[in-house]
Amino acid sequence: MGLNAIIATFLWCYVVVLVVAWVRAVAREPKRMHIAHFVQLMGLFVPVMAVLLSLIVLASLTETGVLLLLLPLLLPAGLVAAFQLELSRLIPSSRPTELARFSVAAGLTAGLIALG
Repeated sequence: MGLNAIIATFLWCYVVVLVVAWVRAVAREPKRMHIAHFVQLMGLFVPVMAVLLSLIVLASLTETGVLLLLLPLLLPAGLVAAFQLELSRLIPSSRPTELARFSVAAGLTAGLIALG
């Protein structure tokens, strides 16, 4: 398994951890705010998708495969950024909390790599 695949696997595992944390944080909010939180999350994710689509168009126009190496990393990295920003807005983050999330994601990654 190459480095690109390992990083992508870690990012997807981190996305899973952040999704669980975000769902738990939103569940503590009043029900009338749930849709607003989702809309804000999508507002953070739309620019990432624009960069992803721009990179795909640029790669096809220039016919370079180097740009395509970044594609598996952009989507999960964008999700991580969006969920992290939204989580930091919803609940104050602390270093131990972030380290715990990071450790869980690293453990999930190690488990997936060991199974694969």
